[in-house]
Amino acid sequence: MDKKKKGGRPKIPLITPDLEEDGIECKLPPKQIILEQVLYWMDLGATAQEVAGSFHVGVRTLDRRLREETGLGFGELKEKVCGRAKIELRKNQFNLTRTNASMGIWLGKQWLGQKENVEDQVKDLVIDGIRSGIKELLAKHGSEILSKSEMEIEQSLSDS
Repeated sequence: MDKKKKGGRPKIPLITPDLEEDGIECKLPPKQIILEQVLYWMDLGATAQEVAGSFHVGVRTLDRRLREETGLGFGELKEKVCGRAKIELRKNQFNLTRTNASMGIWLGKQWLGQKENVEDQVKDLVIDGIRSGIKELLAKHGSEILSKSEMEIEQSLSDS
């Protein structure tokens, strides 16, 4: 009984031997990367993975080809060209704060690296606590505190 090969198609070499012997190169041409398109997507905030994926190449290939064309890698080039997007974001963030402050804060943290200073928040909380404590004391014992402080002032004036 003959054994039949199961499944699959026959394996055919990608480069045929007769073409190789004739000195004809059988490589696929490099995929074209359009610099203007890369710059446009960078300005919109696209990542290296997104840009490379749009051209169907790897991130390393994209970076290498950009270095060949511009002398700068993806990250260095993006730092130089993404200024307009940040300016637009600042403008939109300013306009957005008129209607939705939380969205403006979130965008500022994500894109512009803005953050809340924890020390300032703690200071503000402490100052607010002290103020509210003073208000409570004045509400409960206002006349007594004021009369004592007036007496202390008068005494210090008479001592001098």
